[in-house]
Amino acid sequence: MRDCEFKDDPDFAVSIVAYEWIQKQMKETGFRETVIEKVTWDEEHNITDEVKRIHPVINDDLPY
Repeated sequence: MRDCEFKDDPDFAVSIVAYEWIQKQMKETGFRETVIEKVTWDEEHNITDEVKRIHPVINDDLPY
């Protein structure tokens, strides 16, 4: 993550990193059902809702 992204909105920037880490864990465990209960950073910032709202952006360049 770049410093400017963190300075602009630290919770969102860290949420992206947390989401990517969760996706990596899911891939390593065979995409088992995963429930996100609580996500925090720096032991005081609860970003659980932000992480749950993140969805991958898929570029659809198909002509149809």
